[in-house]
Amino acid sequence: MALLVHALKAYAPRLKISSRASMNQVVSFIAGRTGLNRGVISMVLYELQDALLYYHLTGRSVKLDGLGCFTPFIDTKGKIDVTNRLPAEFIAGLNKPNAYEGEIINRDMIGKSSQELIARWNYEHPNDKIGVS
Repeated sequence: MALLVHALKAYAPRLKISSRASMNQVVSFIAGRTGLNRGVISMVLYELQDALLYYHLTGRSVKLDGLGCFTPFIDTKGKIDVTNRLPAEFIAGLNKPNAYEGEIINRDMIGKSSQELIARWNYEHPNDKIGVS
């Protein structure tokens, strides 16, 4: 018998992630918009990395307007990592109607309930239905 997780994995909307933008591409993008020298932009980005590391190693979070708040944390095994809480304006920009230009897998399932996902699974998998409690 299938489980809800099977229907979610098969039918839930998800973004198809394209190739990752490289540092070189980001530097070129910024240079093209600002007229700044690519070397200067690269240096500033590396210095930003060093600044984040410095402040995190001293137990401080870092808030960068437009990029969010970067906060160090430690897990139960002693591994230190960083979370980033994006600002509301950034999230709003991502969710602006028709702004997203990438591919959305299962776009037709946006807004569907778990019950609708189960119904689709059960229709397409009559020999492996998800039991409804």
